[in-house]
Amino acid sequence: MFSLNFHCLHQFSPIWNGSYQDNATCMNMMMKSLVIVLLLASFLLQDSEQLSIHRGAKRRLSSAYYGRKDRRSSRPALSFTKDMSEDLLVKSVGSTIELRCSVIGNGDPTVYWLLNGSHVVQSKSELSVEMAEVDVKAPFEQTVIVASKLVIDCASPEDRGVYTCVGETEEERITKSTVLYIGEGSLEVENAEECKQNAVGVPARITLWTDDVMQQEGTDLVLKCRAAGVPAPKMRWFDTEESVIKAGSHHDIRVLKNGDLLIENLNFYRHMGIYTCEVENALGSDKVEIFVYPTALS
Repeated sequence: MFSLNFHCLHQFSPIWNGSYQDNATCMNMMMKSLVIVLLLASFLLQDSEQLSIHRGAKRRLSSAYYGRKDRRSSRPALSFTKDMSEDLLVKSVGSTIELRCSVIGNGDPTVYWLLNGSHVVQSKSELSVEMAEVDVKAPFEQTVIVASKLVIDCASPEDRGVYTCVGETEEERITKSTVLYIGEGSLEVENAEECKQNAVGVPARITLWTDDVMQQEGTDLVLKCRAAGVPAPKMRWFDTEESVIKAGSHHDIRVLKNGDLLIENLNFYRHMGIYTCEVENALGSDKVEIFVYPTALS
């Protein structure tokens, strides 16, 4: 550990006029020591804040996982963590409406939306098969939170109905619905049409993503990130050091064609931390942060 030596303090002898004998060498040493202490304190504080973020995300995953009943019981392993808080939403014509939903489970869950029972397709990438490009071995020890949002621009009476968030794995399917009501007077319809005509495109938005994940070391991990927008958004991934992930920049991390991120041979020391998915087009940008916590082999 670093320690300071202030033996030179004895060289300061007070004199009756209230001043001190000049000792520039000692003062120099003390000032340098003080600077080192301040730098160390700043580093430790920053490291502590980052560790606190990691611990918070891990705690959220753990509490959500252990808050469910044991997987051997009758309660499903898949459950909602955040969902639409209201069973009925009343919105005005021309407004922008955002619905959010997330589930926690294992078995690589996904989340999508239905409107009056029909699938709402937000982007072409949403329809792609996540694992088509990689051979990911399953099942393995995993606890993951997957989230989705549905944004309705220039809301009109045609958008009213029952919106259902669906969380799904190969073994389970859970749903949560809300009723959206939007006015339908002649003036309101006219306002909605005007809103749509004035729209020059759709801002870049992330519609489906992995929120946080705990997964066993030695396995391959796919982090979801699907986006929509007009014009089509550009996507960038950042690693735990906030460096852009490019083709060939990481020997064990690469971006798949559908926008997801593949981490091969998951390792605590190499891969633990926060990954960022960022999308952007001429009308706007969006980003999500994903906490990855590799767990020890059981």
